[in-house]
Amino acid sequence: MSPATPSATHVRQRLCQPFLLLTLVLLVACAPAELEPSAGDQLRLTRVPRATATAATLPADDPGATATPLPPPSGTPPGTPAPFHCADVTDIPVAECEAVVALYRQAGGPRWPRQDGWLRPPGPCAWFGVSCLDGHVDQLLLHDSGLAGTVPAALAQLTRLRLLVLGGNRLHGPIPPELGNLVNLENFNLSDNELSGPIPPELGRLTELTSLWLNVNQLSGPIPPELGNLVQLEYLYLSVNELSGPIPPTLGGLSRLRALWLGANRLSGPIPAELGALGALFQLFLNDNELSGPLPAALGDLGGLLELWINDNPLEGPLPATLTRLSLATFSFAGTGLCEPIDPSFQAWLDGIAGAGRSGLICE
Repeated sequence: MSPATPSATHVRQRLCQPFLLLTLVLLVACAPAELEPSAGDQLRLTRVPRATATAATLPADDPGATATPLPPPSGTPPGTPAPFHCADVTDIPVAECEAVVALYRQAGGPRWPRQDGWLRPPGPCAWFGVSCLDGHVDQLLLHDSGLAGTVPAALAQLTRLRLLVLGGNRLHGPIPPELGNLVNLENFNLSDNELSGPIPPELGRLTELTSLWLNVNQLSGPIPPELGNLVQLEYLYLSVNELSGPIPPTLGGLSRLRALWLGANRLSGPIPAELGALGALFQLFLNDNELSGPLPAALGDLGGLLELWINDNPLEGPLPATLTRLSLATFSFAGTGLCEPIDPSFQAWLDGIAGAGRSGLICE
């Protein structure tokens, strides 16, 4: 007896079954509608539409498996962090959180070389360069961190901030006068940026400041007399800008000042005699300006002074004999009209200064 002729369905099943576990594309080709094996065969494979076939799952070693499409992908790629909201932050005030976020957004945060934790939970206190103390932002330390943009006025919300260090970046535009509200600030460093415009007089309200670094920018206009209110100030760095006008005599009231850098600007007028009251001063840089007139004899009262730079100014007249009270390591008055007294004791004093830059003029 000849064997029974297999049905078309049975033949199709025998041909396609070995390939079903390898690819779903052959399954679609072999079963245009649905593959129904005989009742004794436990395999049942439901056809997968072409649009989702590549997302189907099918265990390779389970002949009874059903190919099931994965859920369609969501709009957010896997691994993308959830959106950050300051309203979810509980360890500092929302306004302080928003101020720190404003710095990130206005200063090119997405391009910073280091962004550890930024715009991610739990919040600013865990972000690189941000420190908190007693429920408030206490420090922003982002020196040389790739910041490029403007300084946000919103930083004024950080009323407990002690250290603001954003130097060595590419910040441009003005210094917001609102920063004068940071009355707990001790260290204010915006040096070595591209900041322009005036120094806000409002900075004179920062009476807890011990150091103010605004050097190497493009700041213009006068030095605000209000800076004389910074009675705790020890370091004032304003060199290498485009500041103009006179040196405010009020700076002579900064009794704790140790370093005063005003060089490489466009300052004019006389050197105030009031600077002779800065008894704690060890560095005085007034070089490369347009200062005129004589050198005040009161500078001889700066008993702790080690460096005196007044070179490259149209100063004139004799060097005062009171300078011999000073034990200077550097004294540069080259490029001025100041002349040296011929007195032997004065000449001996000058000869004893290792870093002397002399004008070459002898008083007649």
